[in-house]
Amino acid sequence: MLPASAGLMTLDRDGNAVSCVFTLNNLFGTGRVVPQMGFLLAAAPGVGRVEPPLLAAALAHNANLRAFRYAGTGTGQAAAPIALALPAARHLLNRTGIDAAVAGVPEPGRANAIGCPAYLPGNSAQCAAATDPRGAGLAIGGGL
Repeated sequence: MLPASAGLMTLDRDGNAVSCVFTLNNLFGTGRVVPQMGFLLAAAPGVGRVEPPLLAAALAHNANLRAFRYAGTGTGQAAAPIALALPAARHLLNRTGIDAAVAGVPEPGRANAIGCPAYLPGNSAQCAAATDPRGAGLAIGGGL
């Protein structure tokens, strides 16, 4: 077994956001597709010598402004927490652009993030999404 996880985030123009990380506890779970349903069955967690993957997701929201600032996910087994924390710190504390913030996460971690430096609701043109440049991710904007 090889622990595996994936993360996603979404955001709307009103600043409503979701950050989610999930796992099938192995690459492609059990490898079995549920007949007539089209989805894979998850493997039992913690079976065998492999520990379930760490799941790391975060949202930064200013309660006083009622405004969204940042969403992130981190994956990559034991590196998931640093894959989440490093880009968040770079973007929120150092004001690094979102593309640069997700770059350079230590292996085997992978990061995805959405950042709005001036908060949402507000000017959605200043928001950006980025995925780890080493591949397998997707970051798109839908014209908030």
